[in-house]
Amino acid sequence: MKATGQYAPVILLLCLGLALGACRSDKGVDLSDKRQLATLPAKIGKYIGPGILVADIQFLPADARYYSNIAGSVQLTYVDPASPEHFKRMRIDLNSGSASEEAASFRNNLEQRAALERAAPISGLDYSVIGAYFAYVARQAAALHKSPAGMRSYSIQMARDPRQIIHTLALIVKSGDQAAASPGRERYGELVFTGKAGDTTRAVPGH
Repeated sequence: MKATGQYAPVILLLCLGLALGACRSDKGVDLSDKRQLATLPAKIGKYIGPGILVADIQFLPADARYYSNIAGSVQLTYVDPASPEHFKRMRIDLNSGSASEEAASFRNNLEQRAALERAAPISGLDYSVIGAYFAYVARQAAALHKSPAGMRSYSIQMARDPRQIIHTLALIVKSGDQAAASPGRERYGELVFTGKAGDTTRAVPGH
């Protein structure tokens, strides 16, 4: 398994010399915390009712300048069954509770058709899987002698069959060996892990 991607030094300097716990924003929902995950159904359900069909969910960091597991917003691509030909995209601020909406765009009709075929209600979505997935990926990073610095994004691809829901975590990591040799000059990279819902024993690194 290889780390992919490299972040520019100018961005990394923002976290230079800071402890991992301090290099973060506290505005949003910590996706690695079970108690905070339990607040997501209400935060999202306020805008996405049980009859709405959701194709994709993406959690984004509270502050792109820092690495952490805190999601400041969540973006959902969905369709109202009353007008299935029109996909929409909603962005919900997980701190303020506000939301904004826009038309969703697709690269082609085939991609849109595929999204419609797998779109499903999220009323029964098990958000606790997210926390289990973070814990699993942290163990995998440790096995690679990497130290998790926080997520770049966490996405969920919905499916009609709950067992086929796909979770993807893009995790920013730093080399433990490099950090030990040169304090304050860590080498950062990215690991992308993908697996089906609830199956954190066979998740594989993405490409």
